[in-house]
Amino acid sequence: MTVITTVLTAAAGRVFTIRNSQETKIKCQVVANRLYADLNTLSNESLVNVKSSNMKSDAQALGESGKYSRGGWADNQMVKLLDGSVITNPKTLTYLSPGVEQLKLVRPKDSSEVNTYETPTEKIKLKVYLVKNKHENQVLKQGETNFRDSFSIQSTVYVVFYKGLINWSTYIPEENAPMKLAEVKKDMSDEIVYTRVFDVTYRDDAKSAGEVAGNGKW
Repeated sequence: MTVITTVLTAAAGRVFTIRNSQETKIKCQVVANRLYADLNTLSNESLVNVKSSNMKSDAQALGESGKYSRGGWADNQMVKLLDGSVITNPKTLTYLSPGVEQLKLVRPKDSSEVNTYETPTEKIKLKVYLVKNKHENQVLKQGETNFRDSFSIQSTVYVVFYKGLINWSTYIPEENAPMKLAEVKKDMSDEIVYTRVFDVTYRDDAKSAGEVAGNGKW
């Protein structure tokens, strides 16, 4: 009876651990889904008030002033990432900042809040990293699957929930470089809880204003 009890107790412990791990992963997935929904909605918001008097369409108005303000990518991403656990003067997160328990997104132009996201437990950290224009350095031809017009910007968003510590400089060699997510998951398999990668597309103000060369394509 002692042996049977020991075996059953061990089995029950494993089941509990697996179930708890799955529930935590699902909670992380829910947070990632909210993050995607918010960024996708934000990318589709019109930053231009169409004047009814001049009879311009939304597309024409957006062609005059798009989503991406002039300036460096670090200062003019579609959102700023802040440490949401800091109430007064929250710290702005850089591409090498460690993950946080609470992440706050704000609009760069007026610092208005988009949303705040919290990890399931204090042991889990959330790392979000944005990369601009994954196709920017490619010479593309119209009709190819990855062809985009010159007024579009794609932001690739990396979302990583993890435990412990990760040296992000090992996996992000420089600002706006793609994250080596496959290596992260391989090297830190015991620490990784959940990951997700998605793209959002929005307008480029500088290109739509004719300030960036590219013959209408990039």
